[in-house]
Amino acid sequence: MNTYTHDKETIKISFSKAASTYDAHSTLQKTTAKYLLELINKVAFSPTNRECHFALDIGCGTGTLTLSFKNKYPEINLFGCDFSLPMISKAKEKIHDGSVRLLISDCDELPFKDALFDTVISNLTYQWVPDILSSFKEISRTLKPGGLFLFSTLGPRTLEELRTSLIKSEDVNGINGRIDFMRFHDEKSLSRNLQKAGFEILAVENVLDKKNYKNLWDLLRTLKSTGASPPFSNGAKSLARGLFLKKIEKYYLKHFSNSSGTGILATYSILNIAAKKSILKNDYSK
Repeated sequence: MNTYTHDKETIKISFSKAASTYDAHSTLQKTTAKYLLELINKVAFSPTNRECHFALDIGCGTGTLTLSFKNKYPEINLFGCDFSLPMISKAKEKIHDGSVRLLISDCDELPFKDALFDTVISNLTYQWVPDILSSFKEISRTLKPGGLFLFSTLGPRTLEELRTSLIKSEDVNGINGRIDFMRFHDEKSLSRNLQKAGFEILAVENVLDKKNYKNLWDLLRTLKSTGASPPFSNGAKSLARGLFLKKIEKYYLKHFSNSSGTGILATYSILNIAAKKSILKNDYSK
């Protein structure tokens, strides 16, 4: 199952446009970064020789997780990569430690030699890749045998209220097939693909986080400001799109208001996974 049907260039443009607003609206991303650091402790991450330990943060964005990881393990040799130049530029403004090497790179074509890294971390990146198995194999290629892969991604219940409101609004209009909504891998799918890529699962945590927004526009503005806008087939300024969004808002308010009635709720299903590269896995092509 593909997690998102739009091409990488569309996604890259969306995140690049959001680089200047990302940090101000990335509450969810900051929360999941904390979850990952906590999960590291739970899997007893304790490198014996940190000065010889190489780690990579894939999809580092503006560097939130990168910086937190470096502060926690200052001796480790840390790299960060993202396919968006504006995101990398923002990360460089934030991270003043010259020992952290930041570069532009697609997560599916990492510019590193085989078995270089001891640890790979990633925060909310892998819901965007078109072929999750291929992406996991690329991580396996760059990890040493026994190396740790620790990442967060969004699960199937993410934005379920918005998805339902979209579908019901389609029904009201008698329109089918208009919405190409984001789809996410579940725990079984992720575990299965990790195992195919040569990983052993160490831990899986499924966290359900419900966040409050003032209204639909506040939710959509937050998604856009972090590069994660849901796609609509109508033009951004079209009358049809405006009318459709009003129908969505009406349904959303009626069925998914918060308990105080002062706003709306949005669900985020967060999967935090720790896996270890099998010491027997050496063929990255299969």
